[in-house]
Amino acid sequence: MTFQLGVILQNAQLNVWNTTIGNAGTLSIYSGVEPVSCAAPDPTGLLDTIALPSIPFKAAVGGLFDLNGIWSTATPLAAGTSQSFRIYDNGGNCMMQGNTSTDLVLSPPQIVLGKPVTVTVFRIIFGNS
Repeated sequence: MTFQLGVILQNAQLNVWNTTIGNAGTLSIYSGVEPVSCAAPDPTGLLDTIALPSIPFKAAVGGLFDLNGIWSTATPLAAGTSQSFRIYDNGGNCMMQGNTSTDLVLSPPQIVLGKPVTVTVFRIIFGNS
């Protein structure tokens, strides 16, 4: 059975992410591949951890939302090519994960010690299926 959600419900479901992630969420970037699920152990090769804004995403409009402000860090933890990421709540629980080639775009994708890392694109679109 296939169903469609109205935009009001899509926006409401997306907006609850800000509350669930909390005001001290973090984004971790890894050189290892994305695990099968958030329940799996963290990927290998932690390259950087970015403290998220207290409200990580702008309010949802039309079933999608974008990152709020600039997500960046001045000094990465290690050098390497990013492959995956995880977003954690303020309790350290994995809330979501993905890859850094299509899901979350970094500038630069190749992380170099001493050079800032900035998330340039992170848009979440509520799927209707």
